[in-house]
Amino acid sequence: MVRNLALRVFVAVTAVGLLPIMLLSQSGERQVLSGTRLGAGFNMGVDTSEQQRTWVKKWNDGECFQLSYPKGQSWGAMFITAGQPVPPSSRHVSFDFSAFQTLAVEMKAESNGAVIDIGIKSIDQPDDGTEAKVTKTLTTEWKTYEIPLNQFTGTDLKRVYVATEFVFGSSDPEIVYVRSVRYLTRPAQN
Repeated sequence: MVRNLALRVFVAVTAVGLLPIMLLSQSGERQVLSGTRLGAGFNMGVDTSEQQRTWVKKWNDGECFQLSYPKGQSWGAMFITAGQPVPPSSRHVSFDFSAFQTLAVEMKAESNGAVIDIGIKSIDQPDDGTEAKVTKTLTTEWKTYEIPLNQFTGTDLKRVYVATEFVFGSSDPEIVYVRSVRYLTRPAQN
C-alpha cells in the first residue's frame, strides 16, 4: 500500500513537473539545443570506447558546440537526454515527442566529407548502439538537416530518453559543430 502510494506521488509530481516543459512554441517546434544552451529538462553526456569525455566544448563564445572526436576510438557519442544521463536501469524521465514529425539539426564540419550518425532513443532501449541512426555527410557550411522521425524505427516517440545523439563510428578523428536541435510538427522539407 505504501509502495503504491509512493509510486503514485512520484508519477504525479513528475507529470506536473514536466507539464510546462512540453508546451510547444507557436511555430510548432520544441527546442532541444540553441547555441550551447539546452532546452528545459535536457542534459548532455559525452563518451567514447576508451571513456574519453573531454572532447566536446563550447565554441565561438557559445555560438555552438565543437565535437572534436579523438583518434584511436572504436566509437564516440555526444548525447542529449531527458534529465541526467543515467544507466538504463535508473531511467525514469522521458519526453513524449509523438506530436512531432521531424528532427531538425543544424551542423557543419571542419572539413568536407565528415560523416556522423544521428539517432534518438526510447527510455527502454539499451546502450549498445543498436538503436536506429541516420547517417549524414557534412560540409564546411552550416546546414539544417531535417530527418523524418519515422526513420528512427524501433523508437517509442511517446517515451524518448535520448532526444538526439551524435555518433562517430571510426578510429579517425573528426571535428563537427552543432548549433541547433529542434523537433518540428511539420514533415521534413529536405
